[in-house]
Amino acid sequence: MPHFKDVPRPEFHSGETTSIRMRSWLLWASEKDPLGHKVHLTLGVAALVLIPLSSTLASIGSTLVIGYAILRCHVLYQAWKEMFLNPCVLVLFGLYVWLAISITWSLDPDHGIRLIRGSRYLLLIPALAPLLLNLRTLLFGPCIALAIVLPCQLYGYMTGNSALLQGGLSEHPGFLGIWMTVSSAALVFATKSNPIGLWGNRLAPLSMCAITFSAARSVLLAAGTSLIAGLLLVAFYNQKFRKRITWTVIAMLATGAVMTFFFDSEMSRRLSQYIESPNAKNAAQSDFPIDGARPLWWRVGIDNYLQNPIVGSGMGSAEPLIHGDKEVDDVTSAGSRNQFVLRDDFHSSYITALSETGSIGGLLFAGWILLVFAKTFSRAEASPILLATLVAYLIFAIFNTTFYSGRLVAITAYLTVLALSVCPQLESKNE
Repeated sequence: MPHFKDVPRPEFHSGETTSIRMRSWLLWASEKDPLGHKVHLTLGVAALVLIPLSSTLASIGSTLVIGYAILRCHVLYQAWKEMFLNPCVLVLFGLYVWLAISITWSLDPDHGIRLIRGSRYLLLIPALAPLLLNLRTLLFGPCIALAIVLPCQLYGYMTGNSALLQGGLSEHPGFLGIWMTVSSAALVFATKSNPIGLWGNRLAPLSMCAITFSAARSVLLAAGTSLIAGLLLVAFYNQKFRKRITWTVIAMLATGAVMTFFFDSEMSRRLSQYIESPNAKNAAQSDFPIDGARPLWWRVGIDNYLQNPIVGSGMGSAEPLIHGDKEVDDVTSAGSRNQFVLRDDFHSSYITALSETGSIGGLLFAGWILLVFAKTFSRAEASPILLATLVAYLIFAIFNTTFYSGRLVAITAYLTVLALSVCPQLESKNE
């Protein structure tokens, strides 16, 4: 085609890693098809703006960038070949293949088939590959999403609209909140590649405002812990920016503490209710405390894993297991207000992996986590960002299942892409 340039194919020497080969092919593709590369970058950033906002917008943004990536497969396929040799990518796709296979022995295969549809967001990994050439571009989308979300939340606060206050445009505040931890990590720990330059550290506390407004306690815990983890890594590897980042983290933690404990917010009310709520075992069965539900679901999942330790009960089995449990039946039979205990997942990625896919799925999930974690030990600018985002994800995954919902699969894919960015820099002149 006329807009393609005649660019020599890259040459490789023995001993070069798959990461370097992948980036060389991406650089070659950006120079051979410069217009297509720029359009691809635009769609990639747009997808990372839309995914945190709502499920509908996430579907639109991801479909556009994945579809365009397929159209450019003739220049990207060599980079994709190297990408799929990366252990992080191989193990993650292996986990989802095993999840799909487990449907064949699931207690509810129809539900398992519905759940596996969220795995289409894994295609974001190859679709976002061109963004690997520039870390700032990769981090830009979630930061723009923050700039859209926070005004929506403030408007919700002023108008008394709790749905808008907690979730912005999202129907699930927790999903929004965990994506805001990505914005938080980018603004705090990115230095040369900070999406908004020197203002990144100064405006970073705004991301903590968005997280606190979401009223998702698991996200607040994840955000605070992730900031401390990233700061510890910076203390060891980045002497130059350590002081500035330390003060930024202190400001963010202070912002979260003030908004949680000294500000009349939904987050402060939920924490107060948790502290004052009675123990589930001592509570009146006709008014079962909502915070007692997760331990109940986890116990059902662990019991099932102990009965099926190798392959689990299959994807989609959580609902029949929970609904068929005697203790759950006793709770729901005691009063109509307890029907919330009847759920269709265990609300924990770790319990879900073990219960539905057994030790095989659990090992694959643990393997992906360890491979991503290993990338944080590199002295790269992306390392503390990756560590902070990973820690936030791991804590969020204690209280939420991240395998099935598209926007949570998308953050899993984004973490993998971020891990791929931790390697020697090869900048494209088209950025």
